Amino acid sequence: MDTNDLDWSIDAAGQQCVPLWTQLVYWSRALADLTVAESVTWYSMEVLARSLAESVGRFRFSWLLPGHGDRQLLPSAEMDVRWRQLAERAATVPSRPIDFTAVRW
Repeated sequence: MDTNDLDWSIDAAGQQCVPLWTQLVYWSRALADLTVAESVTWYSMEVLARSLAESVGRFRFSWLLPGHGDRQLLPSAEMDVRWRQLAERAATVPSRPIDFTAVRW
């Protein structure tokens, strides 16, 4: 997915809300970090990793409000570092069959 395709809506306070559900990104309680649900990535970890890498530095955010996992608030500079690290980690994850029971949110 190209980050140019994201719905960059802006609220009344001037803050941007970017839907990350398509990225399968969430805050892992176990890792205390951003992560992807590679076990339920239905299309391709390679494509997901490429999409994450392409989005590095394209937007800044402090809040992560995922559909699963915890919400997390960090300074935007720290989120940027963690996003960059997530993109690097995702590039090393091999694709495998979907296991919907594998994720412990």
